[in-house]
Amino acid sequence: MEELDDEEYIGNKYIIDKYLSYGYEGEVYLVTENKTNIKYAAKISFTNEKNLDNEINILNTLKKNSCENILNIVDSGKGIIKIKGSEPEMKQYLILELAQNRDLGEYIYLEQKGFGEEFSKIIFYKMVKCIKSIHDLKYCHRDIKIDNFLLDEKFNPKINDFGFAKEYGNSLKDFLGTEFYKAPEILKKKFYDGFKVDIFSLGVTLFFLTNGLLGFLQANQKDKYYKYIYDGNLDSYWDIFKSLGLSDDFKDLFIGMVSYDPNERYSLDKILEHNWFGKIRNMNDEELEQYKAEIKLDVEFKTRKQKILQSLEPKLQKNEKTEENNNTRGISFGKESHFKQDAKPDYIKINKFMNYYIDIEGNLQPANFMDLLFDKIDNKFKDNKNYDCFIEADKTGKFKLKLFFEKEEKEKDEDENELEEDDVLIMEIILYQTPKGYLLRFVKEKMNKGDFIEKFINISQLVRELVE
Repeated sequence: MEELDDEEYIGNKYIIDKYLSYGYEGEVYLVTENKTNIKYAAKISFTNEKNLDNEINILNTLKKNSCENILNIVDSGKGIIKIKGSEPEMKQYLILELAQNRDLGEYIYLEQKGFGEEFSKIIFYKMVKCIKSIHDLKYCHRDIKIDNFLLDEKFNPKINDFGFAKEYGNSLKDFLGTEFYKAPEILKKKFYDGFKVDIFSLGVTLFFLTNGLLGFLQANQKDKYYKYIYDGNLDSYWDIFKSLGLSDDFKDLFIGMVSYDPNERYSLDKILEHNWFGKIRNMNDEELEQYKAEIKLDVEFKTRKQKILQSLEPKLQKNEKTEENNNTRGISFGKESHFKQDAKPDYIKINKFMNYYIDIEGNLQPANFMDLLFDKIDNKFKDNKNYDCFIEADKTGKFKLKLFFEKEEKEKDEDENELEEDDVLIMEIILYQTPKGYLLRFVKEKMNKGDFIEKFINISQLVRELVE
């Protein structure tokens, strides 16, 4: 293959078309196979090959056992990978079938509302069957959430992202998952049953799918919502959500899935037989498709998808302009970065299909806070020698700030192009919302106390300026 500076590829098999998203196991790209011109999704591991290797092994096992409702694995291995702005390097990759209709979360975040009970019954019934097909083969997923369900050409959900998946165990002790979806036993760092934590996360997903907001923030007795579930005071809990007009069957199913005691949670078989699903419990796949058309669920999906595509246009233009001036996987705000090859993508790329995040109350909020924070941090520190800043955002309103400053006393040779990691001061902060406002929490640092306190105070002042 003739190498061009702007050419992006995976070995001699695939041409990289564009960046799609970032996950714990790696970055995801749209690729085209050279021989067939078929488009696929490629996950490339730049920092976490162990998890990607785990995902590949589990997907291959599930595929051999004809597991339904997962993305089909097309190819995997190690190869020379070239990303624009970086040198070719040997990396692990995974090629999957392309989900034609994106992830299920996008249809809720942008619209700012759930699907309601009637539509959610069909969607969730299929989601439960996705998880059952995995559990039947004695695997637990351990990262079930709305974003990990992708939609095929018929808008049917398929479970994705098996980096945390594992063979079933009832005394697991690696505490994984996504905030808001974690079961109480994981939060308390107790040994746990892999199937039962999956059911808990699936219950959280049900509430968000149906209502477009979270039923609680953390599954413990201190949470101002979950404390009622913990205490068994369900009347007080449902009074909070009275305006949603939820049915008694929905309430029973949800509580049965998110019980504090894992032994009291409903099994997947009991969930599939629950009264909430009504007549669809006895429908085969063909009948379900007919029923979807009858209640116009497909029309609802297509309407929401059109709004998603329309919302993408300005963001995609912004990304294109950004990439013209930036040849790295992370965006630099300030001087030349010495760690760009290890930097995670910027906020726009992480959430380029999303205009909202969830606040502490479980409500969707505009995400332009990040853009304003970028500008303020950059203006504050841009005069510092070799300053750089990366900010990651998730869909929970939590932002991670990572700042780099070259040590002032470090003397560099003129022909030295890169700093060693030991020559850089690092500050990392988590910024998240509380009922009383934004809170900055120190995570880790690699700088002397005086420098850290000064810069921490500066960041605090910038945030205060934005929220007051």
